[in-house]
Amino acid sequence: MSVKFVTFAKLNKRTSKSKMRALHTTILHTTIILALIHTATIAAPARVAINPPKESLQQDGDILKVYTISNREDSLLLRQKCTDFTPDELSSAEFAHFAEMMIKTVTHPSQDGVGIAGPQVGLSKRVVAVQRFDKEGQPFIVYPNISIVAYRGDLVPGPEGCLSVPECRGEVLRYRDIDIEYTSPQTLERVRENVKGFTAVIFQHEVDHLEGILYTDRAVWWARPEAWYIGGGVTAAPGKPNAAENLRAGASASEQAIATWPAADYLYFISTEVASSTDGNGNKSLRAALTPQERVYIDAEMKYAEKNLCGENFRFISPYYHQYTFEAFSGRTKEDTLKFLAVKEEVTKEAIEAFRYYMKHLNNGRQFVLAGFSQGAQLSIEIVKAMREEELSKMAAAYIIGYRLTAEDLSHPNIKAAEDETSRGVCISFNSALSEKGIWEMTSGGAATCINPLNWHRDTTAAVLEYNGLKGKVRVDTKNNVLIVEIDKSPFHKWMEEHPLFGKAGMDKECLHHWDLLFYTESLKKNAAKRAYVK
Repeated sequence: MSVKFVTFAKLNKRTSKSKMRALHTTILHTTIILALIHTATIAAPARVAINPPKESLQQDGDILKVYTISNREDSLLLRQKCTDFTPDELSSAEFAHFAEMMIKTVTHPSQDGVGIAGPQVGLSKRVVAVQRFDKEGQPFIVYPNISIVAYRGDLVPGPEGCLSVPECRGEVLRYRDIDIEYTSPQTLERVRENVKGFTAVIFQHEVDHLEGILYTDRAVWWARPEAWYIGGGVTAAPGKPNAAENLRAGASASEQAIATWPAADYLYFISTEVASSTDGNGNKSLRAALTPQERVYIDAEMKYAEKNLCGENFRFISPYYHQYTFEAFSGRTKEDTLKFLAVKEEVTKEAIEAFRYYMKHLNNGRQFVLAGFSQGAQLSIEIVKAMREEELSKMAAAYIIGYRLTAEDLSHPNIKAAEDETSRGVCISFNSALSEKGIWEMTSGGAATCINPLNWHRDTTAAVLEYNGLKGKVRVDTKNNVLIVEIDKSPFHKWMEEHPLFGKAGMDKECLHHWDLLFYTESLKKNAAKRAYVK
């Protein structure tokens, strides 16, 4: 286990870790070797080799080579399931030497780990060496033929790393109370032992290696680098205030105070970009698997939003959440609806988890704009509801693009509908249609508020829209709380006819849901900067 946890620095306040380990290693090497040789002398077995592949156990100076995922051949061995030692193998001098080398390797300054497993040094056998922080002197002990036979309590998150996965860290859920069983090299009998606390975490990490499992397989999704798209655009360094020149002219005293906060983030949740998906077994899944092919479409929207919605004084961040697919909400039966509601709840929970992770690990005290389109907008509403007071105070605004705010939503204390162009901590919500016929029930039905993102009016005052050479007007339909766009309809009808998937989801050709993210980008970009008090 390559875990170089920060908490280790607190273990020995008076004695340096390296000195303690050097002392432990010397004592342990002697103890293990003597015990194993003593057993071998009593049993007088024939010399039995451990018999790894000849190329597996390799020296790296005076220690064993540590296998890493950066090497393809190493990676294949790390993914193999391990087998038990035979009694003769455990009683051999070869095992005694191997046990010594395991400890020598994990305690070497170049590794400095708290545990190591057989496959990490090229041997596909069920053996681990673990530092026992729960025992006096915190010794390293070798455990052959080990298994975990009982787990108690709750799963608790904690940071982990691995000698076999260099330069990476992740958050993993582990039990803090387990029972282990292993074969005593001295008696060759099975021994059962209870282990608690951090040492229990080490055992779980190392035993996973024996099953071909790496900690990255268990890491909390949001702790993985591939879970986030993080763009550029921030002129101020992370954790430092915006430069004075980024503050817009004529800022009030309160605006100037907020502008001394660290640089702003633009946290964006994408819309439904995956039509259908399958799980790891090839079965239909109502949630995206985030395959490379799916990420092509997801990345396209993220890059579009970064370019067109996120101002240059924002850092753009977008999570790769396992969204529900287009197929999930296109069903027509009662069973289809129940399945969709269940998967929608799962995705909502994941989105809130993403926001929590962002605030804890990525935000670094910045103010932020929250935005989402379609499915991402629906998730953004639930995220705002889940925000704590301190989190809400950092939110400049939430842009609920292409999704409604209902009367029930507005009854939540965290949800405040935007009424003007500059208020902070508010939610901006709108949906567009060519006529009342184009109102899509899924995203617009039951809307209790709507604001025109071109002139920031909530009444019927029209604003001029220019899009792709077309010119029209946009006004609020105060009866249905949607935006009615008066423009040449033919290009939009044609696009909808060429994309029948949207019709299957219940959209009429008069629906402009797709264009909610396209019509108003320049105005939304400027408004985010205004509400965040930056240029």
